[in-house]
Amino acid sequence: MYIDSFNSYVNSDATGQSLAGYSPSRIGGASLTTYAFSNAIDTIRAQAKA
Repeated sequence: MYIDSFNSYVNSDATGQSLAGYSPSRIGGASLTTYAFSNAIDTIRAQAKA
């Protein structure tokens, strides 16, 4: 249930956004989820630049 909710939110929020400028505001209703997801995006950005 939580994974489906997460997927649904990210798909609707991130679709059409540039990875360089995408910053999720609140995912899954929990600040730690948003923080972890933002860290994952930062890691992807860093790896894409390498």
